[in-house]
Amino acid sequence: SPYVNGDYGRGINIESRSTLKATDCLVQGNHQVGIFVSDSEAALTNVEVNDTRRASIDAAATGIDALSGATVTATDLLVSRTSGIGLVVHDAHLECVQCELSENSDVGAVALWGSTLVLRESLLSQNGSEQYGVGVYATGSPVMKLTDNTVSDHLLAGIYLEGNGSYRIRRNRITGGRGLSTDPGWWGHGDGLVAVPSLTDAPTSWAAVGREGLLMEENQLVANQGAGVFLHGASATLSKNTYQDNGIDLVQQSCGSDVESVESSGETPGTTDTCPPFDQVPRNLEISFYLHENLPVE
Repeated sequence: SPYVNGDYGRGINIESRSTLKATDCLVQGNHQVGIFVSDSEAALTNVEVNDTRRASIDAAATGIDALSGATVTATDLLVSRTSGIGLVVHDAHLECVQCELSENSDVGAVALWGSTLVLRESLLSQNGSEQYGVGVYATGSPVMKLTDNTVSDHLLAGIYLEGNGSYRIRRNRITGGRGLSTDPGWWGHGDGLVAVPSLTDAPTSWAAVGREGLLMEENQLVANQGAGVFLHGASATLSKNTYQDNGIDLVQQSCGSDVESVESSGETPGTTDTCPPFDQVPRNLEISFYLHENLPVE
């Protein structure tokens, strides 16, 4: 259980250059963080992290936190029903193969400044509430590789990228974005992938030399109520992606400055007559609240 000030109540806590190997474990019903890894290494195999709860009414919960130089490798990991974010990577490296992030109340996975997030052959499904929901959120120029995953049934977007980074998104099936209720003139989302500017930069076409930008190859964008891919004030390199039964398949537009053209062969973007509700998205995700005020610290 947490202290009266809302701190702790964690399931597993690994710090100060420690090493953990966990196999066939159930981490359930803890507060604040299910598994916390800082400046240490953790190898997780067939581990379930379920029902991590807020430590107080003001503090978010996270299923797994990897930060401050941590390295986490996981196979057959399940993170589910967190009262907040499934997993957060900040100035750390996390690689997950054949994992499931589902039914977490806000976001499945978050990649932040100085981080590397690798997800392969995994399922991200039904993260969020009736106000918002995102499968993967990234900001702060992280390295992110998403390969052969299924990303399904998120209200706002399956993947939401804010600012530039090293984003390689290959052979994923991204489906079932449902959309928000917004005021007239605002884009309702329900998108497969959204890329927007941060305060300092925007996603660009892929630059192989610097390994920077947004590369999307051989993904399936299916049955998203909004756009399959929505590039707002952003660009990308697109190759061999397929689109089916989306509200609109591919959008590139800007409600401000000009952006570079999309690099693609045969994938032609359209535009909409509405803008994304930038004020609504951060407020609903409460990203600044979670990540700047309530991440556990040593």
